Amino acid sequence: MPESVIGQLDDYVDLLGQGATHGKLTPEQVRAMARAVYELLRDTGRRPYEIAELRTDCLERTKCTTRRAGSIRGALFTATVFG
Repeated sequence: MPESVIGQLDDYVDLLGQGATHGKLTPEQVRAMARAVYELLRDTGRRPYEIAELRTDCLERTKCTTRRAGSIRGALFTATVFG
């Protein structure tokens, strides 16, 4: 996906998950989950079904100041897929 499109999506990332429900999660948890999924899709290139199959204990939040193509991001999720 072109960086210009990613930039436009990033401008509205705070809207992800608003008005959505998911089981017993609070609205804040739903928004955090939606943002995490978006960041994983954006930054790893994985397919949606691959993200959906990740176990919650395989995600680690790390601070990062750079991303591919030199874009600056405040935080980035890294994922390790367990077999």
